[in-house]
Amino acid sequence: MVKSFSVLGLALMVTFVFSFQAGSQQYRSDTSAVKSIVHGAVEDTGWMRAADKKEVQVFLSSYFTGELLNDLVEQTWKFVKSDTDWYGTAMVEKMLINSIDGDTVTVLAYIKEMDVTSKTSTGATGEFILKKTYCGWRISQMIIRE
Repeated sequence: MVKSFSVLGLALMVTFVFSFQAGSQQYRSDTSAVKSIVHGAVEDTGWMRAADKKEVQVFLSSYFTGELLNDLVEQTWKFVKSDTDWYGTAMVEKMLINSIDGDTVTVLAYIKEMDVTSKTSTGATGEFILKKTYCGWRISQMIIRE
């Protein structure tokens, strides 16, 4: 009886350790993917080269989803098609994954914006809510405060 209990206990322990490691690996994978999405959404300026609204949609859908994506496509396309210059860069300096709850993640980020002509910088904070979609993690809500 003791022997079978030990085998059963060992089997349960191995199952627990394997599940914990698998969950831990998934957490690290999700954390890495979430950070990559937030960095890309803030820093990637490839949308400026879009030739039409469809290209803007395809580009931004790598980072955003839902109504936020639709709103950003409209605003971005208006900006791209107007005769404007862009003199700034933005980068995520610090990021904190505040919570992970199933298919929802909340991220807080400190964003540094640099005017490339005057070399002055300003800071902003961003709160990003990401949802896990069939394409991976995407930002569904964001608030940027200067």
